[in-house]
Amino acid sequence: MAFTDQVLKPESLVSDSASTYLTLGLPWFRSLPWGGVSNITVSIDDQTFEPAQLFVQPEANGEWVQLSSLSGDDREWFVQDRKTFRIDTPTALGMHRVRANFHLIMPNLMLNPTQPISFPSTIEKELTVQ
Repeated sequence: MAFTDQVLKPESLVSDSASTYLTLGLPWFRSLPWGGVSNITVSIDDQTFEPAQLFVQPEANGEWVQLSSLSGDDREWFVQDRKTFRIDTPTALGMHRVRANFHLIMPNLMLNPTQPISFPSTIEKELTVQ
């Protein structure tokens, strides 16, 4: 199984009359601090949502917080946890092209003594809102 297989699953996209919810898995083999993944962007069809437009609950059953506020946050996104991101725009029923862009910063892998390695990752799938 590739690291990206668990990021988007067939049941990942849900919408109600006010919001869209996208559940994502972490595209890495170990947990990472939220500060290392807080620059996620999500595209649904032709509309892209930046971190300031995405809300997540970093703690189980916690408050929704703006993803962009987690930059530098050292709380862990555990690799076994799927996180639901809220977008305050509904998505119509039917099939949609969903893309998640991650720029992962590896805190323990260093390019040089002061710069951690980071790499981009894009995961794209057709998902259905039912």
